[in-house]
Formats: sequence, structure tokens, C-alpha cells
Amino acid sequence: MIQSNRLSLLPGLFALLAIFAFFIAATEAMDNPPAAPADGSSIHKVTADKGNKSNQDEDNGSDSEKAETNKTTPEESVPDDSDPYRGYPEAVILLDNGQVVHGGLKFQGDDQVILVIAGIDLVLDRKEVRRLELLPPVEERYREKRSQIDDHDYVSRLNLAEWLREEGALDLALKEAGAVLDAQPDNHEARKLFYTIGEQLALRSRKGKGSPRAVSRLSRAELLKLLPDDRLSEDDVNLLRVYEVNLKHPPRIVVPRDVRERLIEQYTGNPLIPTTREARALLMREPDDKVLALIFKLGAKEFYPEVRVMGQPESLRLFRDDVHRRWLLPSCGTIRCHGGPFAGRFFLYTKDRASDRTVYSNFLTIERFRTSDNQSLLDYENPEESILFQYGLPHDLAQADHPDVRGWHPVFRNMQDRTFRKSVRWVKSLYRPRPHHRIDYQPPRVSPDILPGGTENEDGGTHR
Repeated sequence: MIQSNRLSLLPGLFALLAIFAFFIAATEAMDNPPAAPADGSSIHKVTADKGNKSNQDEDNGSDSEKAETNKTTPEESVPDDSDPYRGYPEAVILLDNGQVVHGGLKFQGDDQVILVIAGIDLVLDRKEVRRLELLPPVEERYREKRSQIDDHDYVSRLNLAEWLREEGALDLALKEAGAVLDAQPDNHEARKLFYTIGEQLALRSRKGKGSPRAVSRLSRAELLKLLPDDRLSEDDVNLLRVYEVNLKHPPRIVVPRDVRERLIEQYTGNPLIPTTREARALLMREPDDKVLALIFKLGAKEFYPEVRVMGQPESLRLFRDDVHRRWLLPSCGTIRCHGGPFAGRFFLYTKDRASDRTVYSNFLTIERFRTSDNQSLLDYENPEESILFQYGLPHDLAQADHPDVRGWHPVFRNMQDRTFRKSVRWVKSLYRPRPHHRIDYQPPRVSPDILPGGTENEDGGTHR
């Protein structure tokens, strides 16, 4: 088989051929267009031997029918490199002069062969064609190539994704690039390629040739329906509030009477539970925040879901106002970034963005997300060094650079920026030691294919 490498023509020769192709195509169209076969088909299947050919199925239609079907507006006529062969079967031609030409086989007749190369018709004299081969479908070649690559050979997989992109197989390319990005979130080349492919999918969609799910074809409401929506439930929201309550500045709390009674009964014998009737009656009348403090000291996590926290704990309020609302969603939660189908492993919910379900879900995503080298986005000991914040600084000031992706711009001017300082204040407000939230929640992942109890600590607090 002829090697399926790219055009071996020199750049200058290629330009001359392109101009020549336009001239010939225009002349042929006006003076002597090729006659269509009797069955109405204008494209023939070919074998490796010159001149041996058979008619393709009638459902391909004539060139004139294709032209009528594929009429475009001036805006749509902009070349789309993501579909280099315009849907024509991929072929390799060996010319008599030894040159190899690679393109989409648009037409083969007794007198001429027409290839589509980068959106341009290249007309070749049939007598100059020594050999012509149709290549297997790109999906078949992809499976063969992929079977020879180890799952952890990310360099080769990224090269494979680039090859798929060049072949116009954008869905497969995005799948491969996305898999590499999932395994190596800090791989700049993977992220750059992932975004490039995503933009090409969107461009293809605008021209009506690609996936109906491409971003530019959908309204925000339609797109949100395709994105994950495994946000926290209202009960989960309440439970997270319980974990994050600051008893020095508590919001309104309700510990029902029956919860107090069962707490006393279940923990009878614990030194923290009063033994006399009078003392127990007093406990039943204690302020709710005092009873919650007792629940924390007992490590009675089974009662956490039954406590109702009616307001916002300080740390969650600061996250909502100074981080989530102020810069996280406006800068990072856009459809083209971490709020849409190209988000990869780090996805931020944007549906009902002001709701507690959305705010708290994104809070837990940030808490639980880990980089490829298992680093947290938040540094509780040195909040200023948190990766989440460093990614928002200009590259020349950041200790950890945000991947170089199209459209990215710094969130903060520097570490003295007021928004940066408020974000640091939020991390410092979080309860320490950090509790293990017993909430069934996994940080979501997306793809264009459509996440305390026990002993007192040194500061007199309790582990939750």
C-alpha cells in the first residue's frame, strides 16, 4: 500500500497547483463539464489498478444534486480545516513523476481525477495517475493504531489525537486528548489540543456539518440540559452547613426535642451526658448551638442530618460572596471554560448559579479535586499558595501557572489584589482541622460526548 503521508509537494508547488486547480475547474464548468454516468453517480469506487473501477451506490447523488444540497451562505463558505475532505472518501494517488498526493476522492473518470485537498479541488489528468488507492475509514485506522499504543503512553496518545484532528475525526480526537488530560490535568499540550479540537467542533457545528451538540448550535438552556446535574440535594446542603458551623459565630440552628431525647438516651453513661433528672431537663432547654456543640464533642455524627441550620455558616457565606459570585463563575465557569463541555475533570456547575445547591456543590468540588500529582487546590496552611489562587495570577507572578489556553486571562492583578485577599480570608475562615464530610458526592467530569467527631484538638475544638 502507498504510504499515507501528507502531501510531498513543496509549499510553492502546492500553491501553484491550487491556482491551477481553480482555473481548470472554472474552465471545465463553463466549457466541458464531465458527463455524469447513466446511473446518476459522479463518484466511482476504485481499485489499486489504474482504470479498473465500478459505480458507487446511487444514493451518493449527482454533483449538481450535491451542489444544490450543500448551498451555503457567505459566512458558511469560510474553509473549515476540521473537515479537510468534505466527506469524500480518503485516497492516496501516486503520480507518474513519483509524487504522492493525499486527499478526498471527489471524482474519478476516464479523463480526470478530482481530489479535495484542504477544501480545494485539485484536478489531475487521469493519464498522469499511476496508481490510486482508497484508504480504510479513519475509524478503522484509528483502532489499529490505538491497539499498538499502551494506555499510559500519553505522548503517543496525544500524537494520535493530533493525527485524528488532521484527519477530521474530531470526536475521536477529542476523546483521546480528553483521556490524556484526565490522566495529566497539568499537561499543557493536552489542554491546548483539547481546546483546539473543541473550537473546531464548534466551527463545524456553525456550518451545519458537525455534531448537533456542538456549543455554538445550542442555547444556554439547551446546553445545560446536556451537562451533568448531580448537584447536592437540599439535605446534603443542610448537612454541609452542620459540618461548617462556626460555633463562635453560629447562624440560627434548630435541634428538635426528639433529637435531644434520643441523644441523651443513646449516650447515657458518657461523662458529657448529665445523669440527674434535673440536669437532663436543663439540657432539654439549652440553646440549640450549645446542644450542637455537645453533639460535636460526643462525635455523634448520626445526629448531624437531623440538626437544621437555618442560615449560612460564615465560611460558606464568604465562599459564596467573595469567591463563587465575585470571580470563580464569572472567570472560570463560562461555557468555554470549566462550566461547559470542554471542562474535563474540573467542572463547575452554573445552573441556578445563586442557589445553595450550586454554590455548595462547587465548594465540595474544589475541596475534593486533586491534581495529577495528588495536590489539593487549597493550601490550608498557606492559603496564598493555593493552586486555585495561583492559577488566577499573571504568569510572571504565579508559583503555579494556569495552563496556556486560548482566552485565559488573570483574575487577580497580584497577591495584594483585594479580590485575592478576600479569597485568602475565606480559606482562613474554614473550620480546622478540616472535617471529612460524610456526603456522597464526586466532583463531576464532562466531555463533549455527553462531582467530624471524636477528640478535642489543641485549640479546644473537636474533630468533625
